Amino acid sequence: MTSDDELFGPQPTPIAELGDPERVLRFLALAMVEVDEGARELDQIAHILDESVYRRLMGRAALLHRARLLERGPSTRMRPTITVGRIHARSPRENVLEAVVMVTYNELTRAVAVRLEGVDHRWRAMALDIL
Repeated sequence: MTSDDELFGPQPTPIAELGDPERVLRFLALAMVEVDEGARELDQIAHILDESVYRRLMGRAALLHRARLLERGPSTRMRPTITVGRIHARSPRENVLEAVVMVTYNELTRAVAVRLEGVDHRWRAMALDIL
């Protein structure tokens, strides 16, 4: 017998059935830096984030926003120049891709860690953080 969750819940999708993950990884790395720098609203990438990731990043964005206000005061923020570099990725399971994307901005090079899972025929970020 099949449960309702098996029929109607999120369905895993194999990597072979999904689009090129490099485009998604580059987009998420760029967007994550823009959110941290106050140049992009987190809501603009919510469609690709797991709900728990979205909630955690919402708290982070609020803290960074308050820190920017204390440091600089209210001001118009210019979009930082961001270069997305190398991507190191591996697949530990059929519908999972774990990656580190190197980004350079404000004379810093940082790593963005991403865990993508194929869910309901699209990529979904189940973990996302700047290291």
